Amino acid sequence: MSYYFNGDLEDFLLTSKTEYTIEFNPFNEEFEYFIALLENETICTKKIYSPDYINYLKYEFNCDLKTTKSKVDAKLWCFQIYDLKLQKRINSRFFTKKYSNKYNEHQAIKIYDQEELEEGFVYKEDISVSGMGNYLYPRDKKKLYKVLKDRPLLKEKLLSRTEDISSLVDGNDIYHYQNTVDEYFQYKGTFIGRDFKNETWFVDYKDKLTSFMEEELNIQGPYAVDSFVYEDKLHFLSEINNRKTMGYIAHKLKEKYFNGFPLFKSILIPSKKVDDFKLTYSMNLDNTYLISPRGNLFCYFVVVAHTEDELKRSELNLYSRIFD
Repeated sequence: MSYYFNGDLEDFLLTSKTEYTIEFNPFNEEFEYFIALLENETICTKKIYSPDYINYLKYEFNCDLKTTKSKVDAKLWCFQIYDLKLQKRINSRFFTKKYSNKYNEHQAIKIYDQEELEEGFVYKEDISVSGMGNYLYPRDKKKLYKVLKDRPLLKEKLLSRTEDISSLVDGNDIYHYQNTVDEYFQYKGTFIGRDFKNETWFVDYKDKLTSFMEEELNIQGPYAVDSFVYEDKLHFLSEINNRKTMGYIAHKLKEKYFNGFPLFKSILIPSKKVDDFKLTYSMNLDNTYLISPRGNLFCYFVVVAHTEDELKRSELNLYSRIFD
């Protein structure tokens, strides 16, 4: 059996295609190594992995990384097409804004021309991945003008978010976790193990998540609901991702390899920011692991710990090791 890492759901939904076909591309190849780690199955890819990386996975994780270029009988890993019309709606911010507006004080609206642009708001593409397609005015003025000539954008109040919260719905299982995003709203990692029970907004969060799940939208497969906290208030449902997300991957990695640790943090760093001479598979750092192959656009690290102090120390040790 082989699996193809079809992480380009959003790109596919923006086309007029009715059937997903496997086409090797660098975007999907970037994170396909998770197939070997989580499924221990052959990866359908044209990418060639170094013997050093293959041996490292075998030694550290007892994982056999195997590849094949044959697309025959290859299964799609990140998502299946089960109801294309529904999937386009679920992953559309224009569609889900009606649910977001139902639950939140600040309302999102769709805009069509540049006269509606103003400072203090974030502007979002209908469908995007990992925080891409989000713009600020006037910082991204030229880009906003260009986009609005072709298509509308979603306009939302720019709030002082203090933390990004997500829930993974995987069958009957629901996992709550914290994501890390940068100032451009792009994904930088996942933190698993934080106890949200004492947070003032958490009861409200669970009630709204339960209410949303009772909408009978017939969503199949795993999906993630993203929200955030600002000024100790909750903004529920900023978007939905109906696929195996990076949060899903983090949870499955923890369950399979790091379940003895209550705290787990994945860290995604552009490789161009890392001192390549200091980047090695055996980093000799306590409870810290390089998961991705060297040479990828992004380095994916995992840090695990029993306490938050341990986690912070290990994270700082990692940064001092890989940065100039």
